[in-house]
Amino acid sequence: MKPADENSVLHVQTPQVAAAVSQVEHLRRLRHFMTNPAGMTVRQFAQAVGWPDVRAYRLVQRYEQLGLLRLVREQPRSGKPLRYYHCPYRQFFIPLALMSVQDYLDLSFAPYERAMRDQLAAAVSDGPLAVGGFLASAEQEHAISLLPATREGQPWNPLQPDTSAVHFGLGPLYLSHTQAKALQLDLLELFERYGQLDGPARYMYQVMLTPAPDKN
Repeated sequence: MKPADENSVLHVQTPQVAAAVSQVEHLRRLRHFMTNPAGMTVRQFAQAVGWPDVRAYRLVQRYEQLGLLRLVREQPRSGKPLRYYHCPYRQFFIPLALMSVQDYLDLSFAPYERAMRDQLAAAVSDGPLAVGGFLASAEQEHAISLLPATREGQPWNPLQPDTSAVHFGLGPLYLSHTQAKALQLDLLELFERYGQLDGPARYMYQVMLTPAPDKN
């Protein structure tokens, strides 16, 4: 573990530390030790997260062993002194040797993908204009499709006013690098603009744009 100055980036060097700092729950717990340079005791941490002292003590010990917490001072008292711990880091760099891009995508997307598919299925399966089945088509030589349909076997139109506000699709785009970069920026601008709104309902979105190896 490379030593670091206060508030610097920790360059992670072991799988154990990488596993800890890549988990949201561990980062949330470590944040309690970041805000006060004077440190926090195990009892204070336990009270902050609503844990028994023993459980909090074991986690603090683990973080200290991993180099994520430092003992910054001891306060004398009868019996054992009060120990104050501090996390001097705000960011943690995990190299590809310890976390691959595939690992990152699994960690970032997997917890949400199943829930989003379930929510999407529920949204399009209810109501008078719900999906009633699917149309499998092989009308064109190189275009095979399987698309949602109404109960009457007609193509389902998610843009009708009474349907849920959903969008899902998958397919190829044939673009130059300049055009693809423009699309990338357009997507960022679009979701940044809508991300600033504060509406009454919660929606989830996932977008992925990536080069494909061929046009087949």
